[in-house]
Amino acid sequence: LTVGAGRGRPRDGAARRAGRFRRVMAPPPWWPPRPRPPPPPPPHSHLTAASTLSLALLVALVCFPPAHARVRAAARPAVVRAVRSGLPAVAALQSRATPALTALFTTVSATVSVPFYATALPAVVWCADAQLGARLALLLALALYVGNAAKDLVCAPRPFDVGSGAGSRRRPIKLLTSVAGSEDESAAEHGFPSSHVANTVVMTLYALHYATRTGLLPGGWVGGARGAVAVWAVAVGAARCYMGMHAPVDIAGGALLGLLLASAWSAVDDAYFGWLAGGGARAAGLHTLATAVLLRLHPLPVAHTSSFEASTAFAGAGAGVAAGVASGGLALLSAP
Repeated sequence: LTVGAGRGRPRDGAARRAGRFRRVMAPPPWWPPRPRPPPPPPPHSHLTAASTLSLALLVALVCFPPAHARVRAAARPAVVRAVRSGLPAVAALQSRATPALTALFTTVSATVSVPFYATALPAVVWCADAQLGARLALLLALALYVGNAAKDLVCAPRPFDVGSGAGSRRRPIKLLTSVAGSEDESAAEHGFPSSHVANTVVMTLYALHYATRTGLLPGGWVGGARGAVAVWAVAVGAARCYMGMHAPVDIAGGALLGLLLASAWSAVDDAYFGWLAGGGARAAGLHTLATAVLLRLHPLPVAHTSSFEASTAFAGAGAGVAAGVASGGLALLSAP
């Protein structure tokens, strides 16, 4: 093949004929374009859909007062039996109690408590990532509402409130803590599901999802971060059982609730924040109205606890965050 000087065109006859053939076989401009194949579904799309549907059904259940008494009558005896069957595991943990271990587990429990999040989330907004902090604040408000509503719906006792049974030689379960009075308010609440475990699972999983999606976490670190999240959730569950605050069934219920919340929130967070940011005062008002309606429909427990007050406090904080997002506050915080 020879090339003409200066113009770079092929002079070979076969090559010219092949070029004309390709031009003839090319579709004309008015020919409709070939349809593109549909994009592949996102990973775990079926799990996300199932989680979102399950969470929606749970919220609908706790927001339907005529069903509360029937659900409690059906669920509470089964949960109490499960709590009683888990007492040997709690007693085995408490049989190895030492002052150092009690101090360690008390610290672990304090780092996933509501007062800790109330201090840490503003620091994330102001000093780290305003988007992440705002999304975690709304997620925590939702998690606390659903978890506390489930507690007041079932009204299951704590392990130290469940008798071991007549003739049992098992040592009684007691509340272990290294700081006197630090768990008195939580101990007065109902036990199932564990809100400490649920909040741990949902907050860490969503933070990992956000950091992976936005590039804050390098791809090579994702596997190690997932392992750390799993280890930390197990440590929190062990701490709550060791302290006598929860039985294994409470831990399992809290972990399942956290997984449902994390999966569902990860699927709708971008759309919801986009709606808030573009909706202005109308979006903030609708969010506040929905919050008030949910609080009004919160289940009433058999005996008064502080669960509703905690849900109300963080729901109000979430409404404030939503108003800030709707008014453009995140753009101001993110500005250089």
